[in-house]
Amino acid sequence: MIDKGSSRKKGHVGESKLINILIKKGFKLVNKLNDFKRQKRCVVKSTTGEFSNKKIKQLFKVNIARGTQDKKIDLIIKNNKSIYFLEAKHLNTGGGGQNKQVLELSKIIKKKCSNNNYHFVAFLDGIYSNSLLNADKLSTTENKIKTQNKDIFKTLKKNKNNYWINTAGFKKLFI
Repeated sequence: MIDKGSSRKKGHVGESKLINILIKKGFKLVNKLNDFKRQKRCVVKSTTGEFSNKKIKQLFKVNIARGTQDKKIDLIIKNNKSIYFLEAKHLNTGGGGQNKQVLELSKIIKKKCSNNNYHFVAFLDGIYSNSLLNADKLSTTENKIKTQNKDIFKTLKKNKNNYWINTAGFKKLFI
């Protein structure tokens, strides 16, 4: 039986994977606000006090906490003038817990911002990601995964500044 904290551990591994991809492409890993402001291309884990939800709201005029039960975003990525607020998940199977995590990612891409340089990014990797993104092609019957697929694409059409990506999409977006 897998312990409750194992998915959190996988999440940190996923964040590290994304950070390493960015570092290999010239992004700097920073943890101080002044460093974030100075760098043209950088990434920060938003778990530090300088990047709390309250500080993010003050700095960027975006409310990460609203609708997410004050959950912190995983990464903030700066690529010149563009700022990406990224939530990352890794799912290999479907089910109740996974549905909750997909819903959490869906809430991220539903966020809107008046600044066109700000983007909300839902990163989902694993077998479930492929199934979810291809659900409209896999079957003709309506099911939960197909409903999730429709919701994601409908949301992205409304919020053209936001992204739903996997590792391949992440590399294309930032490289």
